Amino acid sequence: MACATLAACTLAHATVGEDEAAINGAFSLLRSNAVLHLRLTGSLAKAGVTNAVQADAYFQQEPGAQGLAKIELLEQVQDANGNWRVVNRVVGDGVNLYRYNFRTYEASSVQYGSPVGDIPQDYSTRLFRYFSRTPSSIDAFFPRLLKEIAGGTESTYRSWMPGHAAEVLPTGYRYAQTAPFTRLVQFNLDEYGNLTGVQRQESRLIGNQVSEVNWSVAIITSPSPYTPFVPYARTDIANWRLVTWFGATGSGF
Repeated sequence: MACATLAACTLAHATVGEDEAAINGAFSLLRSNAVLHLRLTGSLAKAGVTNAVQADAYFQQEPGAQGLAKIELLEQVQDANGNWRVVNRVVGDGVNLYRYNFRTYEASSVQYGSPVGDIPQDYSTRLFRYFSRTPSSIDAFFPRLLKEIAGGTESTYRSWMPGHAAEVLPTGYRYAQTAPFTRLVQFNLDEYGNLTGVQRQESRLIGNQVSEVNWSVAIITSPSPYTPFVPYARTDIANWRLVTWFGATGSGF
């Protein structure tokens, strides 16, 4: 990007609607990817402890009227010894959506597709409705990004900072707030209108502790050795507690 930090650029403000139209257009271009892969890297600071974090989000819509929609969110935190550990995983295999909470060793599932016959009429809507109910262990804006790009029949970007005008940067659009707490969001676009990255920073005082979020998202286009969309076998979570999916009925276990 053109600026070393988000706070380093001060440029003209976007005309009304210009920023949202450009960002939504960039989101729409990503929908053509055979498999959409977003990777978040950054850090979280809570209660005086700062941890490096990484998350990967995947989405695949198979072609055809009966093509399956698959999704995955994999969140990891680095511990004090430098080891990465999974804290949250959400997997949609085309029929069922599973959530694995590695902090509490709880697993839940809900059916959004059909194991036999035609897919439901509200198939994609059901998937993202259930996906949206899934708490993020890192930051809710990351799964929101995936939903706004891939959810529904078309991309639907909505401002992450309503009421704040966008500043036009050489590489996209930035939103900033300094009071009552600090927030910065930036969407990076190339000269062809493609989304090349997203950045988010937030710092606020909760009680007498500073809570900070600082991450960036990249669009991954290279093949990955990791195979997404595959839920764990029951034997892999044999000692886990099975819980209801946030008020939903129907289980894929």
